[in-house]
Amino acid sequence: MVCCLTPMMLLIIFANLAFAQFQYIFPKDNSRNNFPNTHLILRNGELMDESSVTSDIIELTGSQSGIVAASVVLSTDGKTICIAPATTFTYGETVMVNVKDGMKTLSGQILTGTSFDFSVRKKMTEAQQQQLEEYLNTHDDGGYLLNDPNQQSIHVPHNESSIRDGAFNFITLYTNNNPAPGELFFHRSSGSSPTASSGIGYGIMTSSADSIFYRASTTDGANFRLNLNGYLTAFRLSPGVDSGIIVLDSGYNEID
Repeated sequence: MVCCLTPMMLLIIFANLAFAQFQYIFPKDNSRNNFPNTHLILRNGELMDESSVTSDIIELTGSQSGIVAASVVLSTDGKTICIAPATTFTYGETVMVNVKDGMKTLSGQILTGTSFDFSVRKKMTEAQQQQLEEYLNTHDDGGYLLNDPNQQSIHVPHNESSIRDGAFNFITLYTNNNPAPGELFFHRSSGSSPTASSGIGYGIMTSSADSIFYRASTTDGANFRLNLNGYLTAFRLSPGVDSGIIVLDSGYNEID
């Protein structure tokens, strides 16, 4: 039996092969509601030839903003290509991404280019911004009311005069019987008031409250977690009540 491939079938096969060369693409093709300050990520999975990762190999075109320049760099892991647009995208537009042929792995494989698109979320109205501000000021990261009488919490102020050792000074450990294995990821925030609360930031600690990692921040850290791809991610709340996502590598270096 003879099998004939139509031009459409060949186009689909070619597109799938191009996408298959990248084990991870962000934002996902045809994804919606991305933020204007979105950065892009391409990952083949193999160690890349850094000399082949250049800014002219990526083209970004917004349906409203037109051609958007971007810096294209290889991450410190040698595998992840980070694309940082020079300007933010326009609310409500669709962004076309064209990856040209030519990037190479250290083993000599030349990658075939690909293309994908994503759309940017619509800008919030003043009423929506006010509603979000009110929610953030009255709820914690878990969605619970900050002044809920059914919740009992104790604020332990940090002693600024003390010398910080391996433990967090703003945590009081009451009971530690047979804890589950693993580390605790946390984000410490008190909303917008009081802004002077000590220890606001995000980090990782052991079940004994020993510090593994901590970074002070009044904007970053919500939903801080380890992803299946090995990267750490968290939300970033930017001025003007907007947000994005930060990506950290295993050395806690921000790569996106």
